[in-house]
Amino acid sequence: DCPRGARMPQNNRAYWQAKISRNMARDKANIAALKKLGWKPALIWECETRDPAALSRLVKRRVGPPTPT
Repeated sequence: DCPRGARMPQNNRAYWQAKISRNMARDKANIAALKKLGWKPALIWECETRDPAALSRLVKRRVGPPTPT
């Protein structure tokens, strides 16, 4: 739902399509590797970080509250 991520750049379109495809493949491989190690990755998009209060709620929902050390 990020406004900037919803549309493909018009300039140098082939470059951006290839780059985005590589990034998606890399992200998928990294997430799989983390899961294999027992981690539970939580994706947070840049557009979700603009409002600190909303980001805090999002992190608590996706990751959970911090644990005491």
